[in-house]
Amino acid sequence: MVPLPRESALKFTEGVRAGWLTSDLIAWADEHLIRPERLSVRGSDRLRYVAERDFGIVAIEGAREPPAGKLRSMTASHVPHLLDVARQHVIEALRASIELDDRPFVHAALLANRVVRTREPSGASLWRVKVGEETPLSEMVLALFAADALEHPEDYDQDLSVCEECGAVTLTPLPNGSRKGCPVHLFGGADHGQPVRRHHPHGGHAFGT
Repeated sequence: MVPLPRESALKFTEGVRAGWLTSDLIAWADEHLIRPERLSVRGSDRLRYVAERDFGIVAIEGAREPPAGKLRSMTASHVPHLLDVARQHVIEALRASIELDDRPFVHAALLANRVVRTREPSGASLWRVKVGEETPLSEMVLALFAADALEHPEDYDQDLSVCEECGAVTLTPLPNGSRKGCPVHLFGGADHGQPVRRHHPHGGHAFGT
């Protein structure tokens, strides 16, 4: 069974929140991007490089040095940090969607042709994700969210929430109607007046991530 875009996107946001390592990224990319033919890896059957804007590009273990470009080349030891930066970019885009009552990340994915309309052999029409290795990781994940939002716009209009307390992303309605909490923290960071400063899984501190 091919995982749905929503399943794939939430697997990333919640996995990285729990402290993913390089092996987790490789497994996720294989199951949720490469095998479903959402990510094109030229001449390979596995993830070779991973890039993120405002960070750099990393060659995954066993791959050659990443291609020269605008992004600086980083070592594989930087993958956990890259994952955190990518997730933060995704969180910022989803929060902006809630605050603006719009979906700029969907427009961006469509404009960049990272989400395209296709017709299945059965005749069914659906939105599919099409990205390349040069695509920043956060944009890959946002393309998954965009494909899901195009299929289920009402869920993103009403139910999408990003918890201010723990950073969890959910697409199920909360009992109190909040879009800044999660099933564990219904009111998000409201009890504290602001997002709580916490220790980051990979070192340092972050707000609501």
